[in-house]
Amino acid sequence: MPLKIIITVTYFFLLNTYPAQANNPLSKLASDLMSNNSDILANETDVEKARLDVKLHSAAMNWAMSYNYLYNDSKLENSFFYTSSPSETNSHSLGLSTSFYHGGRFSLSNDISTTEGVNSFTSVNSTTHSFSQTAAYTLDLGANFLGRQSRLEKEILEETELLTERLSSQVRDEQLLNLALGYTHARLAMAMETLDFEALERSKKREALIRKRVRDGLKLKVDLYQAEMSTRAQVEAVASSKVLKESSYEIIGKLVHRPVNTDDINSFNFENFQMQVPDATDLKLNNTLEIIKKRLNVIESTEQNANNLKLPTIELSTAYVSNDYDASSSEALKKGSIGSKNNAFQVGVNLTWSIGSKTASLMTTKYLREKRLLEKQKLNIENNITLSESMLKIRIETLNTNLKSAKVRKILARKALKEYNKLYNRGRADLDSVIRAEEKLINTEKTFVAYLAERDKACYQLSYLYGGIKRYILEE
Repeated sequence: MPLKIIITVTYFFLLNTYPAQANNPLSKLASDLMSNNSDILANETDVEKARLDVKLHSAAMNWAMSYNYLYNDSKLENSFFYTSSPSETNSHSLGLSTSFYHGGRFSLSNDISTTEGVNSFTSVNSTTHSFSQTAAYTLDLGANFLGRQSRLEKEILEETELLTERLSSQVRDEQLLNLALGYTHARLAMAMETLDFEALERSKKREALIRKRVRDGLKLKVDLYQAEMSTRAQVEAVASSKVLKESSYEIIGKLVHRPVNTDDINSFNFENFQMQVPDATDLKLNNTLEIIKKRLNVIESTEQNANNLKLPTIELSTAYVSNDYDASSSEALKKGSIGSKNNAFQVGVNLTWSIGSKTASLMTTKYLREKRLLEKQKLNIENNITLSESMLKIRIETLNTNLKSAKVRKILARKALKEYNKLYNRGRADLDSVIRAEEKLINTEKTFVAYLAERDKACYQLSYLYGGIKRYILEE
């Protein structure tokens, strides 16, 4: 396949794969923002940490191995013989244990020791080996019965993870809104600079024409002075517009953490100025409202956990123990293992109950107050969102109407300036009338561009209100 065809096909594929990025510089800036913005990255890190907290809770249920070593050099007196029985003991303990979500805990321990010393009965030095195995299981019949406490703790972590994700989405959408508003401001500044430059060119041409006519004695010097003043005013306007444009680039650059220039901004289309209004979606997707809901879920789970802590801890424990002492270590290991005749079976109950449960009661009271506050905030936010939606829709509708009117006014202002120029050249109008017509055209054009910018900003704000500004920007 020829190289030209390959390049063409590849370009077509990229355009169809990333249509928004290919046609809309704002989409590219939005991608850079989501990849580089410090605030967004910091919140994404918080989300990862919250996910790890959930995994860490589950990891706590894994098997654990323990090992202990003890050396004991004893010259203590024997309580039976009232004499000292010097001895040296080396003890090793190796254990495995794990916990279960249903509130159970299992452990298996192996203890082996070697004692060298004087036998109290024979007064002869001897070596004794001992080995014991213990298999134990404990089940919580109280607060963590069937894993109730573990499930509540995990549920809190999972709800916190969802809350963190929503908080991260809010920060991302806030930054996207800031980017969209800054981008629109940059487009406005670019348009203002273009309009001021066009007005400057018209002013220069008018000044050159008047200068020639003054030299020919057809116009008064006062007309030339006025033309020069008008030109200088437009030079100043162009310089001011350029500063505003560069300032808007700086604002965007700080958001995406890279230099931004004219190539990154798509100028306004004065002829086709339609913009898709965000589709009305369920206002329940609003980030602020979703965050309140997630906070309520966390509070409710935490409240349940606090109530559960009022219950006692009742641990039912069982254990099977075997052991053996022998002069031979191999015999001790053989006869002391589980299944030997040297064994014991143990059953016990342990009860722990916080009298009064004051701490848990105070925690419950605290969470109830937070819950009532969040429910009130939720109601207020729902009302505010509805009001904001209504106002933004009215603004967009009004601005669209004004844009159509301003477009007609712009055409009329150009015609009026053209006619005043003709009248001035024929001596039927003074220069003041021409300059006023020029100023009206400039103001009309700037008003038209300002309507464009305000309409676009309102659309971005409405998409943010719906919780869909990311999709709106990338698919615009």
